[in-house]
Amino acid sequence: MKNQATYNLRKEQDIKMGIELENKLLQLLLKQDAGWIKTTDIYNVVDFVNEDKKIIGELKSRKYICNHCEDWMIGVNKIQRAEALHSRGYTVIFYFAFYDGVWSWKYTPENLRVDTTIRNGGRVDRGINEIKKYYYISNEKMDFLTDKIKVPKIDPFPDCVF
Repeated sequence: MKNQATYNLRKEQDIKMGIELENKLLQLLLKQDAGWIKTTDIYNVVDFVNEDKKIIGELKSRKYICNHCEDWMIGVNKIQRAEALHSRGYTVIFYFAFYDGVWSWKYTPENLRVDTTIRNGGRVDRGINEIKKYYYISNEKMDFLTDKIKVPKIDPFPDCVF
C-alpha cells in the first residue's frame, strides 16, 4: 500500500510539473507562430499541435542537467506515434526540459536510425518498477532551445534516494 501511495503522490507531482512546463513552452512556441495549440488530454501522446504548419510537439521533463547523461529516453509508444504522424506529412519535434533549459530533437526515420539506440530503461523512484523498452536519443544530437524554461529543482520528496 505504501508503494502505491508513494507512486500516486509522485505521479501527481510529476503531472503537475509537466503541465506547468507545457504551458511555459506553449507560450514560447506561440511567440514563434500563433498556430500552436496545446492538447487537452494530459495522457495524450503529443502535447502541442500546429495544424497550419503540420507540426507536432511532445515535451518530456527530466530532473537532471542535460549533459548529466549521454542520452535521454523517450517511450517506444511516442516514437511509434511520431512514425505514424510523419507518414501523414507531419513534422514531429520532441522537446526535453531539464534543470538547465529546454532542448529539441526532430524525428525523422534517418534521425531515428542515426541518433538513437533501444534498450530497457525507466524509473523506480515512484515506488513501482516502471522499466520497459525505450529509445535513447544522444544528447549531442539535441538542439538547445532556451534556458528561460527549466525544470524546478525543488523535489517534494527530499528523503528519497534516486
